[in-house]
Amino acid sequence: MREMDYSNAIPVTRDIHWIGYFDEEAHRHCNPYLLIDDQDVILFDPGSIPHFPIVMRKVIDLVNPTEITALVISHQDPDVCGNLAVVEDVIGRDDLQILCHSKTLRLIRHYGLKSKDYVVDEQNYTFRLSSGRELKFIPTPYLHSPEQSRPGTARRQPCSAQTCSEEFRTHGHCLQGHNIWSRCARSIDSTCRATSC
Repeated sequence: MREMDYSNAIPVTRDIHWIGYFDEEAHRHCNPYLLIDDQDVILFDPGSIPHFPIVMRKVIDLVNPTEITALVISHQDPDVCGNLAVVEDVIGRDDLQILCHSKTLRLIRHYGLKSKDYVVDEQNYTFRLSSGRELKFIPTPYLHSPEQSRPGTARRQPCSAQTCSEEFRTHGHCLQGHNIWSRCARSIDSTCRATSC
């Protein structure tokens, strides 16, 4: 079985990339993702200040940061979004949006953000990309925090082995179209490699 190279971005599907890191000190993975979809590039949970260089290098390997159109924040913890203000400055877009739950927004405002808020619970838990693809946010209260939401993505065509990376199909299901965090985290965890989950 092939070892995972965590030092580089890992394609989950053609348009979703794991750009996270393994935090040796905490003995856990942090799981930022990048969705590249036509004119939209979405960065999910960009990470902490200490891990900013790791995440941003992986972003730069895939796209110019100025192409990022939105940031999705699942919850307010500093290991998940502590680098938001720095990421916002690097992206440098006046039209950058931050997508999150209203209760998450209440706390991440303390990071001194300038970007436009898109409050998912005020938008039927849905965000439409330029291509027509929709991100659907699934509330998962108390999974980690009371207001946590997990995005999934609606596919434009059926999932098949041809449209998904073989290494990241888990339990016979394509990651795309499902809760990308929980399935991806399981599939790239060091105890669960390739399709042997």
